[in-house]
Amino acid sequence: MRWHRPWSCGTASPAADSRDFQTAEFITGAPGAAPEKGPPMSRSNRNDMTVTSTLSATMPSPAEVPPVAAARVRLAPLQKLTRAHFAASLRPAAVESMKAAASRIAQKVGAQLKTPLVADAKLLPSTLHPFSHVAAHALFVLLECAGEGIAVVELDLLATGALLHRIAGARETMGPPQKLSSIEEAALGWLVLSALSELRSEAALAPFAPRLLTVTMDRGEALRTLDARRRHLAVQIDLQLGETRCGARVLVPALWAQSKLDALPEEAPATLHEAVAAATLPATIIVGSSLLPPGEAGSLTVGDVVFIGGVERHNFGLTGPGRIVLPSFELRGSFHENGFHLNRALPRPTQESSMSQIDPSVPVEVEIELTRLRLPLHQLGTLKAGAVVPLHINAAQHVLVRIGDKAVAKAELVEIEGEIGARIIAML
Repeated sequence: MRWHRPWSCGTASPAADSRDFQTAEFITGAPGAAPEKGPPMSRSNRNDMTVTSTLSATMPSPAEVPPVAAARVRLAPLQKLTRAHFAASLRPAAVESMKAAASRIAQKVGAQLKTPLVADAKLLPSTLHPFSHVAAHALFVLLECAGEGIAVVELDLLATGALLHRIAGARETMGPPQKLSSIEEAALGWLVLSALSELRSEAALAPFAPRLLTVTMDRGEALRTLDARRRHLAVQIDLQLGETRCGARVLVPALWAQSKLDALPEEAPATLHEAVAAATLPATIIVGSSLLPPGEAGSLTVGDVVFIGGVERHNFGLTGPGRIVLPSFELRGSFHENGFHLNRALPRPTQESSMSQIDPSVPVEVEIELTRLRLPLHQLGTLKAGAVVPLHINAAQHVLVRIGDKAVAKAELVEIEGEIGARIIAML
C-alpha cells in the first residue's frame, strides 16, 4: 500500500492546497497491476501523477549509480634529523667558525695548486643512509673517525678531473675520469693529506680531524668500508676551482659528530625573536614565611593573624625574603627598594605532599602570596645570580595564605607592634 500526497502545481490558492490535501487517496494493488478504482481525483492530483511518473522514469536506480571513490590523502614524509643537528643548532657560533675554517683550508690547498679554490660548506637538514645515498660515480675519500666509525668524502667527477688537471699541469682541461691510475690515486691522496694537515691547524676543526684510509672510485669498496647500520649526516660543500664549479659531500656518522659537538660549550642565543621576546609567563609573588605546627596550620580560621618573619613595610612597599614562582621553576631572593634581588633559580618539584602526608612533629611552612602577574621572556632570559628584577608590590592589597601550592585563606596585611602579619578575612 502506497500513500500518495499531491504536490502543489501552478499558482493554487491556500484553499485549493487544502482541498488537494484532503483528496489524498490510498492506491492499493500489486506493483504493475491496474490500481483499484478509488474516489475521483482532482486536476491537481492528475498533474501530480504525471510529474511523479516523469521523475521515476528519469531517475537512475541505485544499482546504476556509479560508486564514488574515497578521497585519498597523501601525507608528505617527515624530515629526519639526528641529535647531532640539535647539538649544532645550540652552537651557531661554533658552526660558523667551522665554516670559516673550511674556507681558509680551501684557500691554502688552492695556493698549493696555484689556482684559486673557494669552498662553501653547509650542514644538510637530513639523515642519510649509505646504501641509498652514496653517489653512484664519484671519488671516494675514506676517513677513520678516531675509531668511532668511517666517514667518506664524495668528490664529483668534474672536481676530480679539475684537480688532476691542476696537479698534472695539463694545458687542456681534462674530462671526468672513469678510472684512476696508481700514480693519480697517490697524487690525490697526497692532496687529501695536505688538506688534513691544514685542518688540524684550525682550532675549530681540530677535534674533527680524521685519519686517511684510502682514495678510490669504486663505490662497492666504499660501501663495504662504511657502517651502513649507523645514521649519517651530510655536509654539502660547493667548490669553485678556478673557472670550474663543482661540489663535494662529506658523510659522517651522526653519533660521532654528536659526541664532538656535545663537547663544545652551549651558546646563549644572541637575541630573541620579537614574537618570542614579547611572550610572557605567569608568575606568583610570595613574600616571607612562617612555621606553624601542623595542628595550628590545619585549624586556621577567620580572624587569625599569621606573622610573616623578616618582612618590613615601607612607603615604597614590602622588603624581605621572597620567591617568584613560575610554572616549571622558581626564583629565590629578596625584595628591596629597587626590586627583587635574585639569589638562585631552582626547578619546581613535580608533586606536592598533602597535609595528611606530613609528619605531625614537623612544622608546616605558611607563605603569603602577594599577587600574580606575567613576566616577559626577554626579562627572564637575561636573569642570573645577582640580577635585579624591577618589581614593586603594593602593601595595601589583599593577599592569600598558602600552604604548599594550595591557597587556604584570604587575608589582609596588618602591622602589630612593628611586625607584619596577615589577618585572615575569609577561608577558601
